[in-house]
Amino acid sequence: AAAQSGEKAQRVEAIQALAGRNAKSSVPPLLKLAIDPEAAVRAAAIKALGILAVAKDLHSLVDLLIHAQSDRDSLEGALAQAAWRVPDKDAATAPVLAALAGTTPENQAALLRVAAQIPGTTTLTALRAGLKDADPGVQNAALRGLAEWPDAAPIADLAALLRSPSGETHR
Repeated sequence: AAAQSGEKAQRVEAIQALAGRNAKSSVPPLLKLAIDPEAAVRAAAIKALGILAVAKDLHSLVDLLIHAQSDRDSLEGALAQAAWRVPDKDAATAPVLAALAGTTPENQAALLRVAAQIPGTTTLTALRAGLKDADPGVQNAALRGLAEWPDAAPIADLAALLRSPSGETHR
């Protein structure tokens, strides 16, 4: 309750206390606070969501990211942090990758950046598809994800891109 009303500093402190106490039951109110008009409250809520959110909360975090007017980098980080803790990486990235269809190129790039931090077979497939996207921002997010991949799986994709780069950035 203290996180939802009162002075900004007290609200931030209450949010930090929830995260420090691993209060996973506080995720629903934190999702609302992640769109609070006060920037410091939003930042604290997003950071806490990265710590507290579990698999069932990933859809809500994806929705927050897609509709965010600000704090997109922080939301990407919180979503990746929460998804990383899910043992089944393909299940963790399922809501992220499902949101790719029908959203803006800016959101697609953000979702690919998140997915790239949770390596799995479905992520690799999505990054490969992103290389062929018409939008340069999506292509760049996919390329960076493949370039930072933790094993050699995308080597052939990267070698093909080196042989025939699709744009000035990829040269």
